[in-house]
Amino acid sequence: MFQHQATVLWNKKISSGCYKIGLTCSEYYSAAKPGQFIMLRLTQQPDPLLRRPFSIHNLSAGRPLIADAMVTDQTEKYLVIQVADCQSVLMYEPTRQVVANVHCGWRGSIHNIIGRSVDVMIQNFGCRPGDIRVGIGPSLGPCCAEFINYKAEIPKELWGYRDSNNRFDFWAISTEQLMKTGVLEKNIESSQLCTHCHTEEFFSYRAEKTTGRFAAVIGLK
Repeated sequence: MFQHQATVLWNKKISSGCYKIGLTCSEYYSAAKPGQFIMLRLTQQPDPLLRRPFSIHNLSAGRPLIADAMVTDQTEKYLVIQVADCQSVLMYEPTRQVVANVHCGWRGSIHNIIGRSVDVMIQNFGCRPGDIRVGIGPSLGPCCAEFINYKAEIPKELWGYRDSNNRFDFWAISTEQLMKTGVLEKNIESSQLCTHCHTEEFFSYRAEKTTGRFAAVIGLK
């Protein structure tokens, strides 16, 4: 989908090894080093990790920012997020040459962080929603996203995405939120892979409790 403009790494296993990214998990810091090294090598950047959420340097204010989404039109600035059940939502607008990387957990979903990120691309970068391409990475699927206390946690307007076992389809929620901003359904590609069901390939906080993180990376060459 993203051709040569984006570099994406989200798989738990590379070759025969299992590499953690674990950028903010101190218990996995040393184990994360091989995965970080491979990510640096693939992006061919000295430190693309400087553009990850929770460690974004605000050049104007001179202080770090806390964020779950990043947007850029700069080349060779790779945007990195880490997930272990949450959705990684990668966006690319080829006309304006803009990319975004969104970390979307269930709280992000109920606050529509995906739609708000598209709004930033439109308002701040002049993107056209009909041209935006979106990839949604492996995450907690509708088969496993159970919310026992959904009445207290999930807004009522999203209850229609719940099945009889109180499991929510956040993949469908994300698609609807994207389409409401003008993103075309044909330009949205979801991996449809549940991290909880595929722990041999992906980290899952719900399935494994204490676990590592895998990365999603996007950038303009």
